[in-house]
Amino acid sequence: MKVETRILDHESNVAGERVAMTLDASATAHLMSVLTDLYSDPELAVIREYSTNALDAHKVAGESRPIEVTTPSPLAPFFRVRDYGEGLDARDIREVFSRYGTSTKRESNDVVGMLGLGCKSALTYADQFTLIATKDGRTVQVLVSRDEDGAGSMVIVSDDATDAPSGVEVVVPCERANTFAEKSASFFAHWSAGSVLIDGEPPTPLEGLQLAPNLLLTQGVDRDLIVMGNVPYPMLEDDAARANVPWRRSYAARYFLVAYVDIGEVMFTPSREALQATKGTRETLAKVRADALAAFDASMRALVEAADSPAEAVRVLREAQAMGYKGAATYRGKDVPTALDRSPRRVDGERVYADAADSPATSFLIRSGRTRRVNGERDWSIPIDGAPRVYFDGFDSRELTPTKREKIAAYFDAKGDADSATLPQVFAVRYSREDRYWLGDAAIVPWSDVDAIKLDRPKAADGTTRPRGQYDALVRGALVQVPADEIDTSRPLYFANVNKWGVSHVDEVRRGIIETAGCTIVALPAGRVAKFRRDFPTAVEVGEAARSIASAWLRAQTADALDAYRFQRNGVGPLKDADPARLDDPALAAAAKAARRDTSKIAEGANRFGFVLPHSTFHGESAHGNALAGYPLASNVYGDLARDHFYVYCNTVYAITLAGENGSPADAATTRQKG
Repeated sequence: MKVETRILDHESNVAGERVAMTLDASATAHLMSVLTDLYSDPELAVIREYSTNALDAHKVAGESRPIEVTTPSPLAPFFRVRDYGEGLDARDIREVFSRYGTSTKRESNDVVGMLGLGCKSALTYADQFTLIATKDGRTVQVLVSRDEDGAGSMVIVSDDATDAPSGVEVVVPCERANTFAEKSASFFAHWSAGSVLIDGEPPTPLEGLQLAPNLLLTQGVDRDLIVMGNVPYPMLEDDAARANVPWRRSYAARYFLVAYVDIGEVMFTPSREALQATKGTRETLAKVRADALAAFDASMRALVEAADSPAEAVRVLREAQAMGYKGAATYRGKDVPTALDRSPRRVDGERVYADAADSPATSFLIRSGRTRRVNGERDWSIPIDGAPRVYFDGFDSRELTPTKREKIAAYFDAKGDADSATLPQVFAVRYSREDRYWLGDAAIVPWSDVDAIKLDRPKAADGTTRPRGQYDALVRGALVQVPADEIDTSRPLYFANVNKWGVSHVDEVRRGIIETAGCTIVALPAGRVAKFRRDFPTAVEVGEAARSIASAWLRAQTADALDAYRFQRNGVGPLKDADPARLDDPALAAAAKAARRDTSKIAEGANRFGFVLPHSTFHGESAHGNALAGYPLASNVYGDLARDHFYVYCNTVYAITLAGENGSPADAATTRQKG
């Protein structure tokens, strides 16, 4: 490849001796080591350098067959690249291959090499590799090694006559843990068809949207790439340019641009792992981005127009919109819709924003006919995007009853779509001729066909019909759909009148009052409660069950434990650490016992049942009241010495109090000492 010429235009008025810069002969080994270790990814460097050299050899020789790449295996741990070019002889090994910087490719843009470094790249990965070169009826085998000083050396092991075809094979020994196969598949995905075989097979090319012969939008890469001479290079970072591309505005579906340019249109770094920001490279990148933006909208419209059917045109347009396309599209002269507008409208066409109860049932959404019930939900914008859906025509009811839902399930069963977890979404509306054009008649089913289905009602042992319907339920702690006739009544059964968020948000469940591991809790809208209670007379409403559970727990607790918990909540001060045996006041000693009591079980009950039981159960006044009310100096006690003073103070106050009631303080003290 021709090197991009740098034009230097400068003037200098600085006089003095001009000294040309040269290479230090004594640093040759060091420089060779630096040039060998250019690469940040040694495995990819080996793949890239020897495969592109092999392809260049085919171009020079006019060889049309593919080069051959063999990736390592446990029995043959070698990476091999074989070409059928003009080959090398011993003289070429000595005068070209052995020299860093020597290249025969700098005067042509037909080949991609030009640095004279890549043929030694295996030494950045392995200490030795083998070169087997055939030319003019002779095969030369060369062992290339890296010496202790970092420089390389070559040993011509043999030079023998042969009848093998000309060409070069590079054999690189590989470590047991390597990623040559994966990196080869990724690297050769950019190569043109017929140019390479990997382990005897052509590589899998990148898939995506072909904006132009040289421009591909794909999700198969994770960055924008420029491919020159079959080598992919990351485009130079340009935040302003990347921010304006429509195909990466959606994080759910991010596409990247792969652009193929002619050899010489961009310049790469010596490692060939990145682009150089030369003037020519920047101009090429700017043109590539401009061409891609110009081709994007036109390509999207052309894809829609080329669809095989109206329904396919709708699907393609939806995919284009997912890629960032914002425009409209036509198919055979008609504007392509992506949804059916079912908004209630007046005669003059104006939309009517009426209450749902007054709105006509022109669209009724059934999200998965068996697994999820959306009762009475209207969806005025019905998507038509090619997803697997069934559109029922003539559904006039304003409610999806359990019987209708069972008939929908029976319809899918009869078709063989019995997987209840993956049934398609269903829409029940009235369809015009225009609607049918875009949907396709195969997707539209007369509701009368479904309504005519006769359901086989299973009978219980007593001859009565089993409960019908299907419910959202919490079974052993997991949210599931349960048919009515499969509800287990042998364990506790509860029901909750809940909104669409389900039973997992019911306070009694969320706070753990009802242990869900051994019970079933059914979620019911208000309109289904009465029937459910008739079908399951033993079922209990969750609030009632929670109050019953809480009351049973409360009856099992002692009055003393509850009173001690209330006393501790109101603050016990120094009584928490006081020894009741050292207090003369019986009331104060009883309060100290209550303050020291373990009430952790009552605390757990308060956390679990506090919002069901009366507030006074846990927060009312304790029988001990303010036990220290008669001891005003006992509030602040810190340390053992202060605690001793606490006992002296409390007992003295108590003795004085007794004396005031029964005699002198001295008599009271004497009585206590005798005791």
